[in-house]
Amino acid sequence: MKILIIRFSSIGDLTQSLSIPAFIKHYVPTAEIHFVTRKDLSALVENHPLIKKTWSLDREKGFSGLLVLCKELRKENFTHIYDAHNNLRSFMIRF
Repeated sequence: MKILIIRFSSIGDLTQSLSIPAFIKHYVPTAEIHFVTRKDLSALVENHPLIKKTWSLDREKGFSGLLVLCKELRKENFTHIYDAHNNLRSFMIRF
């Protein structure tokens, strides 16, 4: 199982979403967990022991940066996506 968690901002909501990997690993110890967030907040996620890879969205790159990120994430073939943000950007990644 390969899971992507999406949470772009804000710092408080992002920190709260860092409990999700532990919940997933409790039920699926072999799950590979990736996390996508904004580039300026990625340092909060990068050292999490249960997250295999952190992906970041650079807001300065705008819509084209989002499209590039979507293309890279699609190659990963995630089996599950948890969208903890639920906005237009996260919808594009889920789609």
